[in-house]
Amino acid sequence: MAKTVPVKRKISKSVAALPQDETAKVDQAGNEDEIPLGNDDEDKESDDDQSGDDDGGEIEDESSDEDEEDAKANRDAPILEAGKLPSSKDDAAVKARLTKVKNDKAKNKSKEIPGVLYVGRLPHGFFEEQLRSYFSQFGTVTRLRLSRNRSTGAPKHYGFIEFADRDVATIVRETMDNYLLNGHLIQVKEVPEAEVHEKLWVGSGRKFRPIPRHRVQRLRHDAPKTDEQKAKVEANLLKRESKRRRKLEEAGIDYEFAGYKEQAKTA
Repeated sequence: MAKTVPVKRKISKSVAALPQDETAKVDQAGNEDEIPLGNDDEDKESDDDQSGDDDGGEIEDESSDEDEEDAKANRDAPILEAGKLPSSKDDAAVKARLTKVKNDKAKNKSKEIPGVLYVGRLPHGFFEEQLRSYFSQFGTVTRLRLSRNRSTGAPKHYGFIEFADRDVATIVRETMDNYLLNGHLIQVKEVPEAEVHEKLWVGSGRKFRPIPRHRVQRLRHDAPKTDEQKAKVEANLLKRESKRRRKLEEAGIDYEFAGYKEQAKTA
């Protein structure tokens, strides 16, 4: 049976709460996807805001039909307004826990230890600004990164949020895990401190810009060539020309043309 745990933040004056069946926290055991918390995945994702390494050859075009569909869906998707989503202030238990944590920290003057959360299955239109506005209702969000496709810039529907206080992050995880948000059961998991590596936050705090691959490829193509590169290009041209002449001869076609070989002799 669905359990309602309303959580929202008052951002604007126009607050229209979602229907009850759209804001319910559903307990579904065993309905969790594998969470990409490993370093291998994050090492790959951490390069989203940076161009590829220059290997001296033509850059590989990684865009695909799926990438284009994601980009189109991203453009067409309505941006969610944090002010119209449910607030934690509507739930007395959550509000009491947050207040208790705040008072205990002030009383004991204990140092805050940051906590990192993985947030997955995010709905369309829930981008960096919306994530920060929505989760700031619980406590101070120090860092945030939404994973995006490096070719198109389309979001991959999961990200990482760092709270200034680990206890607050625990409350967020317990409150928001398996929470029905705009038709999506979002997944919220705590990331162990050992798995929070230095590349996890590369690109956070600044606007994501996809790599202009066609421009990079054009610049590489038009860049001045070294003697070694020129020799390699010339060798490939002569090789293809020789292959073409051989095919003509095998086909019984008597045809002569100047080609690159004659130009190479006069050069």
